[in-house]
Amino acid sequence: MYNHQTIYIGDIVDLKSCRKENLQEARLTIKKIKEECFGNYVSGNHELDLDKDSFYLVKGDTLFTHGDFIFWGENMALKWRSQSPGLTKFSFFWVWLFNSIIKWRPYFLTNKIKDKIVEAANYYDCEKVIMGHRHPFNKIDTTYKGIRIIVLPRGKNIVDIEEESPQNKILSYFGRRKR
Repeated sequence: MYNHQTIYIGDIVDLKSCRKENLQEARLTIKKIKEECFGNYVSGNHELDLDKDSFYLVKGDTLFTHGDFIFWGENMALKWRSQSPGLTKFSFFWVWLFNSIIKWRPYFLTNKIKDKIVEAANYYDCEKVIMGHRHPFNKIDTTYKGIRIIVLPRGKNIVDIEEESPQNKILSYFGRRKR
């Protein structure tokens, strides 16, 4: 499961929507991933992680981030990540219902969001940005102002980050939520 080419880019374990009786197991899962993933871990907003070292990861010319800081901005991302974990059975049902409805909305990148992604890439001196957070139906792979932007859907994704080198593939886990 863990190797040097596997990058975890957040929302692997959903502490926010986790049922309270499952919180201890969910926290242990996050701890295990962090310990065994060779440092290839970026936290997502649903892990409720405030460790600033886990917000971004640079590998060569590629920036990996969950994306909540880019899409929402720092204040909203930190506010979300500061919430208390766990839901009651009643609350869990309403979150499930809401997520079932909104998952069918279409998603696209606006130029304003692309500009924020380019700003982050330039700050970290990267040519590519791989992220999740917005959960598009299909992978978005585009180039904007010279920066390759890849937004991944939920689940396990294989991304070829250098077209001329098929051996250089990054396996990225995103959105495999344990509740």
